[in-house]
Amino acid sequence: MNSQPSANILVVDDMEANRELLSRHLKRAGYQVETASGGIEALKMISSESFDLVLLDIMMPELDGFIVLESLRKHYQASDLAVIMISAIDNSAEIVKALGLGANDYITKPFDVKIMLSRVSIQLNSGSLYKQLQLSEERYKLAFSASNDGLWDWNIKSGTVFYSDRWREMMGLANNVQLDSIEQWFDTVYPDDV
Repeated sequence: MNSQPSANILVVDDMEANRELLSRHLKRAGYQVETASGGIEALKMISSESFDLVLLDIMMPELDGFIVLESLRKHYQASDLAVIMISAIDNSAEIVKALGLGANDYITKPFDVKIMLSRVSIQLNSGSLYKQLQLSEERYKLAFSASNDGLWDWNIKSGTVFYSDRWREMMGLANNVQLDSIEQWFDTVYPDDV
């Protein structure tokens, strides 16, 4: 079931039995698992180690899961560090609050093991795809910046046009000149060439 056997997951719960249960199921699925008994410990671990996903309980002493989630989202986007809230609170207002604060998903206790593992896998796969997309975009930007070509891209549905800095330079236009339509591009072309 696990397509990312090297994924590193942090389980955060103040109840030892819950940490052990989640850890056992995740390890059987092939994940690397570490645990934290509370929010303060979890934040320290996340600041010093790399995790792909956090399973985070809400009701904990010291720092509750909402505070931990808010702190994480100040430093990590949902695409960079997936956080699945896992709680006995089965209240739509609390679920909406967690998702509004940036949780990737929410699982209620007692949880179904297959559903939990499926949601973990989905979040890890989404994160992996996002990282691949970022890498691809970075490569494209590097390749494009190394070329001497001017680029323009016309979104026909919205009618907007993107003009690269090099294109503007080739057309003799300053970067601060606002161009956002194809008509403005046609105005720069000789009438016989249009």
